[in-house]
Amino acid sequence: MRLLFTCLFISILSNTDTIAQTPDVYTDLIPLCHTLGTEKTLVGLGESTHGTAEFTTIRAEIVKQLVTKYNYRVFILEAEFATCEKMNKYLHSGEGNLDSLMLDLRFFPWVHEDFKVLLEWMMNYNLVHPENGVRFYGMDAQYSKLYAQKDTIIKYYPNEGKQLFQIIEGNTSPKQKISDIKQLSNSLALASNTIDLRLQYFITCQLNKLSATTFNTNTYRDENMAQFVKWICQNAGDTTKMIIWAHNGHLKKQGGKPMGQYLGDAYGDKYAAVGLDFKEGAFLAVDYDAVADRKLVDMTLNPIVKTIAADIKFGDKSIAIIQCDTLKHNGYINAIGAIYVKQPEKKAAFYNKLQRNKQFDYLIVTKVSTPIQLLPQYLNE
Repeated sequence: MRLLFTCLFISILSNTDTIAQTPDVYTDLIPLCHTLGTEKTLVGLGESTHGTAEFTTIRAEIVKQLVTKYNYRVFILEAEFATCEKMNKYLHSGEGNLDSLMLDLRFFPWVHEDFKVLLEWMMNYNLVHPENGVRFYGMDAQYSKLYAQKDTIIKYYPNEGKQLFQIIEGNTSPKQKISDIKQLSNSLALASNTIDLRLQYFITCQLNKLSATTFNTNTYRDENMAQFVKWICQNAGDTTKMIIWAHNGHLKKQGGKPMGQYLGDAYGDKYAAVGLDFKEGAFLAVDYDAVADRKLVDMTLNPIVKTIAADIKFGDKSIAIIQCDTLKHNGYINAIGAIYVKQPEKKAAFYNKLQRNKQFDYLIVTKVSTPIQLLPQYLNE
């Protein structure tokens, strides 16, 4: 195994100058990457569906440019911190099985062939740059039943865990419990110069669980993801540049208190929200009519609202890049996420109103959407 990675290292090292070459189809991304790379320190790369292959390939090219040319060194995924911690270890050592680690990410948008290509690129880059590689984090904390049960938390953090569950199992109101958990989290974070991210992940899992079961809303989830990004930033240092990979709905700067609004408030014009949308085509999504079964099918966009993308004349281009403060009027973008329905007019809107430059700094629109190709192991689970 060691010989294999040594040979791989030498092979990559000999081609290090070509590692970030951009395909001709995406050369329009180069000026955008220069602006992001020289003017921003925190870049959010979004998507209007979780099942569009082009969104991954476009964002992967931006990641490569930002890493190789502009010294971005942290990648933050809309996924569980616990599973991404294992992935980070693989990306710095090459040890382990990438397919198995991807399956641990659990959610289908991160278990497909194009995302695997990006992860392989990161691993190769890190082998060439062992002292200055890309660190891989998850910012989400939804799966408390799997990764943050009471016994697990008490095992690793007996004192802090006892304090946490005294709050959770106490007799105060859910709103007061949430307030007290946040206060405990902040006090633990302030107690050291370095944030214990695993401890904060355990606490955030319980906080999300409490807020979701009590209030049946994702509002707290976005606030908690933003806080987790801030902790990652604090640990990484003020000069470290970071990329966030998530859905448009989390990254936007306004509209229902999304994560991007908290980040915009904290980092000002150093945070850039880049939304991605498409004009027409197909994508992979959970069938709304079989949502309980998590049934994934290829869906075709069935528009009931005219979007900004619908008005774009692409010519011989495959993508269009819009600086949102140049838009002459408000418009709509797709907001499909993980779920869609064959007759959207009967179920939900699946659109967001875009208010010029209020939500995104840039909008990248691809002419066509095609479905992601899931790893075979995921389909066989």
